[in-house]
Amino acid sequence: MATAALLEALNGMEESPWGGWHQGEGFRPRDLARLLRPYEVKPATVRLSETETPKGYKREAFEDLWDRYLSEPPQAQQAPQAAHGEGDVADVADVAVSSGSSNGWTSEHAEGEVERLGAKWGGAA
Repeated sequence: MATAALLEALNGMEESPWGGWHQGEGFRPRDLARLLRPYEVKPATVRLSETETPKGYKREAFEDLWDRYLSEPPQAQQAPQAAHGEGDVADVADVAVSSGSSNGWTSEHAEGEVERLGAKWGGAA
């Protein structure tokens, strides 16, 4: 994926913590490269078409990180629930929150986003 497309998607996120960087412009290519450097993810030339080869990031560079940091947590067992009308609490919906990462994304979600953004911007992720 081209760096420009990735930055546009990241900077377009409404509640992003980097939205105020650079007087509201958000991430720049150097910012992204600096933040990814500790994870050994580096920009490279990516081929998007026969004539288009911008700097960007290859999917393979992120796959190990997705596996490591966005893995699914083990399923916690739920406590047995009292039948309706037998407990002290009114009906409450069972809600499972993914806590596998700091942002709640699973590796499948991250991979899906890369595929979606790649398709949107017409390039290979």
